[in-house]
Amino acid sequence: MQTPRRPGEVVQRLEDLTDNEWNGQATTLSADLELNGQPAQELSKFRSGGGLHAEDRLIDRLGELVDQGNPAAGHYQLVININRSLCGTIGGGKGCAERLIDLAQRGLGGPPATHTFAIVIHARHLYGSSSEERAHSQLAVQQMQHAGIRIALEIGHFDTGAAKALSNLET
Repeated sequence: MQTPRRPGEVVQRLEDLTDNEWNGQATTLSADLELNGQPAQELSKFRSGGGLHAEDRLIDRLGELVDQGNPAAGHYQLVININRSLCGTIGGGKGCAERLIDLAQRGLGGPPATHTFAIVIHARHLYGSSSEERAHSQLAVQQMQHAGIRIALEIGHFDTGAAKALSNLET
């Protein structure tokens, strides 16, 4: 049983990911649903691969669960622990950040939405192996925060190359 937390409190739960997952190259996340500050449903771990990102797999699984009626309708806190922040859109389309913003703003089920989510993300560092990718990820973090998603970044979250690339994106 987890310790109850105050609504909206970001709690670091590194035990959900092993050291290899937390430090690995593949994006890996663990996620749980909470209702009124108490665990409601463990959603398991998701890993990128086969053309799908871990975040895509999580959102798809949430949709399946809602379609099956489990969990019950309500407003949940979705807590995501991930080894890198969500990717942002590069060159159009929807990245993982945009999908999570949609989830936070529109919920699932319905219409109207029967399941809504306050999203809390704890990420180790920015997504991307290039300064441009990290800049897009930093921009995605800002967009998610603006949409009301709570994000806590750990080490290595912003570097000089990403800062320069972000500056070029914003001009």
